[in-house]
Amino acid sequence: MQTTNFWSGTTIAFWFVIGAMVVIFIIVTIILNRTPQLSNDNNARCTYIFVKSLMNLFDIFSTLFFWFLFALTGYWFIFFKL
Repeated sequence: MQTTNFWSGTTIAFWFVIGAMVVIFIIVTIILNRTPQLSNDNNARCTYIFVKSLMNLFDIFSTLFFWFLFALTGYWFIFFKL
């Protein structure tokens, strides 16, 4: 079967997922930055926000990429295997 249209659509969907990840990451980081902290130490606060933001980035990417691959394999199963 010809799959050139499939891969162009998949590429567009992948970049849409990456864009959604960036938007969600920015929103989560802003919310994290606005939460009150117990300590007034700026170095500790910046380190905490950096590490927590990195963990959030990995979490958001893995969640969105899982559902992207799940939808991709479902599409393959329905339209190419059946």
